[in-house]
Amino acid sequence: MTSTAPKVRKRDTGERGNRGEFGTVVRADADVAVPEDSPSREVALPEGLDRVRQLHDVFDLKATRLSDGELRVSGKSRVITDSFEEAGIDPDLLCRQINLNHPEADAHIEDVHHDIQPWDDVVYSVSITPMGNDVDAIDRAFDNHPLAGMWSLDAERGVWDAAKRETAGRRINAAMDDLVESSRSVRESPARTRARVTFELYRTAAEDEAREAINGLRDLGERNGATYVAFPGDDDPETSSLLSAYPVFYDAGGQQMDWYEEPEIQNEREYLAWLDADRDEAIVAGLTPDAHEDPELDGIQRATDHAYTYRCTPKEF
Repeated sequence: MTSTAPKVRKRDTGERGNRGEFGTVVRADADVAVPEDSPSREVALPEGLDRVRQLHDVFDLKATRLSDGELRVSGKSRVITDSFEEAGIDPDLLCRQINLNHPEADAHIEDVHHDIQPWDDVVYSVSITPMGNDVDAIDRAFDNHPLAGMWSLDAERGVWDAAKRETAGRRINAAMDDLVESSRSVRESPARTRARVTFELYRTAAEDEAREAINGLRDLGERNGATYVAFPGDDDPETSSLLSAYPVFYDAGGQQMDWYEEPEIQNEREYLAWLDADRDEAIVAGLTPDAHEDPELDGIQRATDHAYTYRCTPKEF
């Protein structure tokens, strides 16, 4: 028969329970020491940095002790107006090139009020982590910084030269705009005028290049005993070149010389320059030599049927 009387439990009588059965466990955070880096903080600069400031042209220096204990010295440097103006460089393009190559530099145009008159210099940030805390260590670190002090290393010259080229391109475009505007007829659109003017400029430059290349081949022929160099017409229907890329050399008697097909000749600088030159009819049409006053040259032209035939060596009188 099942009893309905309430059970008497140990907790009701005060009797201690069995070990591990009714005990209470109190939990608390463990007291474990975890090392933490100290936060970065600004510290005093070492004394005696005047020489460093002057030598490396840095200013607004401040020192920071980093969380790992290293010293970071930061400041600014500049390219003075005289320098980039004498080099023909626009300051905004110099800033652009500095920032492209050194994004942390934050180069910009600013008057730092270091001069009697206001000047807009190119100012940028510099930061170094010296191997020590003394002045000599800071001096050595600035000496190795690519943008501190005089720009003489290849990397800095690359920034300088790129800014110079970019400035020149900007000025060429401005001059081209002026030339197009002054050359445009009422029937031409600005784009048509620009295309025409650009081709005229190119044709002049390409003609000079072709003339230089021809003179180079004349020198090449003279060095190898040739008296004449002739340029056959280009029979390749897929090109617009008037003259062949492969000239032919002749001796004084009009006999064709066979050495011009040798690889060492065709790898000469003068030969390669002719291969690279624009030989289009519009470029070389005006370079036909006048042989009327040189009967011997006229005779070679007739014998070879090459109108573009030149003397390699000056005619002896």
